[in-house]
Amino acid sequence: MSSTTWIFLAMAIAGIGCGDDDGPTPMPDSGMDEDAGRPDGGPPPTPGCTNSNATNFDEDASVDDGSCTFRVSFAVDLTGLDYDRSAGVAVQGSFCTDDCPTLADADEDEVWEGSAELVIGSYTHTFVLGGTPAVVETVPEFCRVEGGTLRGFEVTTDAVDLDPVAFGGCTVLPVVVDGFYAASGFFGDATGISVVEECPMRGGDGAGACRTWTYTRGGMGFAGVFWQFPENNFGAEPGFPMPRGATRVSFSAWGAAGGETLKFLVGYGPNELGERDGFEVETADIVLTTTPTDFAISLVGVDYDTVGGGFGWVAGLPEGTGPITFYVDDVQWERVPEDLTNVPGCMDEDASNYSAAATVDDGSCRYAVTFEVDMSCPDPATAFATVFLTGPFCSFCGDGFQLTDTDGDMVYTGTFDFPAGALEFKFMTNNFASQEDLIDDVAGGMGACAPVTDGATFANRQVTIPTAPTTISAVYGTCASACP
Repeated sequence: MSSTTWIFLAMAIAGIGCGDDDGPTPMPDSGMDEDAGRPDGGPPPTPGCTNSNATNFDEDASVDDGSCTFRVSFAVDLTGLDYDRSAGVAVQGSFCTDDCPTLADADEDEVWEGSAELVIGSYTHTFVLGGTPAVVETVPEFCRVEGGTLRGFEVTTDAVDLDPVAFGGCTVLPVVVDGFYAASGFFGDATGISVVEECPMRGGDGAGACRTWTYTRGGMGFAGVFWQFPENNFGAEPGFPMPRGATRVSFSAWGAAGGETLKFLVGYGPNELGERDGFEVETADIVLTTTPTDFAISLVGVDYDTVGGGFGWVAGLPEGTGPITFYVDDVQWERVPEDLTNVPGCMDEDASNYSAAATVDDGSCRYAVTFEVDMSCPDPATAFATVFLTGPFCSFCGDGFQLTDTDGDMVYTGTFDFPAGALEFKFMTNNFASQEDLIDDVAGGMGACAPVTDGATFANRQVTIPTAPTTISAVYGTCASACP
């Protein structure tokens, strides 16, 4: 549609243009010939834009002809999006055809901005990434015009500065969780949770609501609450279209008495409903004090899109413990660039816990070790039901590291993650009903596999775990490669 068409449409809305087929609607009859000038002898009325807020304000105009145009500013945030900057970004909509406004990002902060000059009216629009083919965003239902699939805005009698939005999203970071989510997802001892949307003081930036939570233990011994979008959505529905690029969820929390222990969490992991948010992150136990304290849940390396569980807490109470009262305030999803430059983690791609987001190796790498033990020797083959790996790495635990025989060949296997370096271990059966005794091998000079020994009462195996996946093979009860 041409700009001229839009001008006449606006004039029609204003009631001053586009009359019947005989031409424009005439001005009220003044009783005089306009060509003759005004009764006082002055010049005839001058049509034009008389609104001083308009981009085409005409100070010489004496009659508004509906031609006023007003600046509309657009901004779209592409943070966290993989795209070709050189191909450019544009906005298209009901106000343009082939000559739609292009946007610019002069400071390269990933926020592209631009403007258009439009007459009074209602418009729809969407953002487009340049390239072949061009990529038109899908506007989330949450921020579409009613009954449509695009964004919308109104031009009245002044400039319009549209709020920045994320490409394919409805807002930009930081996102105050209480602005979009409801603290509605009670679980565990749900009836033992009470809440008041008021606190004796505020924490952090004081954004959103501050809530006083009280939890009284019930039969389950734990309880928690999720902030949900939409309300009461445990994952059956799509969540909020969270802007990309968040590095943390920050919040402030403190206790009424001090000493209250809670975990805080974000995201719904997979369950019987499907992938839901597709991720879940939780803190370690946090012991609160009586002073508002800022905390953060790291999102570095987390892949997310729509998010149903925007934040949450969970607390457990031992039997006989009285109720606890605590406060949660200022919950926000945010992007802090420093989070991306000092990220501890395992940086070895051969490790089981390799972190692509890590920038500082913190020594946490663990490697897959597959243990194979031949249980076909006469003793204790006639008297065991379960086979386990144990050692000082788990305080010589009686379970937790079980091996299995999947093909019936009496070779029991299991794969577990260990840090590189020396690993002391042994095999045992039936929760220590039987365990390896390698003292005779040590005494007979065959104890190279069991160097950790006092030479009289015990001898444990030891291997060196390399910085790569590896397999350890053994025969139960001996350092030999076959049953004695």
